[in-house]
Amino acid sequence: MNSANQTPTPLPPDEPQATIPSKPRLSLLLFFTALLAPPVITFLSARSGLKDAPVVWALVGGALGGIVCGVMLGRRFGKTNVSRVMLGILFTLIFAVVCFVMSFAGCMTGGFKVNFH
Repeated sequence: MNSANQTPTPLPPDEPQATIPSKPRLSLLLFFTALLAPPVITFLSARSGLKDAPVVWALVGGALGGIVCGVMLGRRFGKTNVSRVMLGILFTLIFAVVCFVMSFAGCMTGGFKVNFH
């Protein structure tokens, strides 16, 4: 046979190389915004004299801020999926407490008066 009439035999495709996923970047602006926004909003709402808003901001904002910060740090420092989830839960608990404490400090410095009646 003529070599011009022959079709080349296809080569087997190379197996894809297992790549190590790069660590997600930690956006410091988003991290500090999630950490500091609830205390600042709690302080401002207590300073403005709102009745129940500072407590709601402290509880809800502190929980959300802790979740965002914990997930960001867990994704950044975990090497495997399991370690990312476990570190995310650990950091979420830690930063939720930190954010709650800062939010309640914002209540106090804003002059919030607790009325149990």
